[in-house]
Amino acid sequence: MAKTFVLRTEAVRQVAIDWLSRQPLDPLIEVVARPHKSRRTTRQNNLYWKTATFAAHDIGYTVEEFHEIMLAKFFGVKVIGIGDAQLIVPRQRSKTQNSEKFSEFYNWGVAFMSTELGVRLPA
Repeated sequence: MAKTFVLRTEAVRQVAIDWLSRQPLDPLIEVVARPHKSRRTTRQNNLYWKTATFAAHDIGYTVEEFHEIMLAKFFGVKVIGIGDAQLIVPRQRSKTQNSEKFSEFYNWGVAFMSTELGVRLPA
């Protein structure tokens, strides 16, 4: 029963207080308060996938393959394995980035697509 409140307004704050006041003391629950970090926006995400799809098709990859390569180039890679099976994966995923870091990833990606891959993105 995870519950998250982002205290943007007094109304949301009141909803959170009301919810918390209704919680029983047994079993114990943990309440954590921390600064909010906004995730990438839907608009950012849609623009990225449109751009990535265009570039992937332009250079002969699936969009999924292209996305993995872009993540690996930007965030670096790590090797994970079980027994003799190993897999090289990106160190971070774009979906976990806040809007500022996602913008940095997107802007780097557009520059990389143009300068390194020769992809001419539509305006």
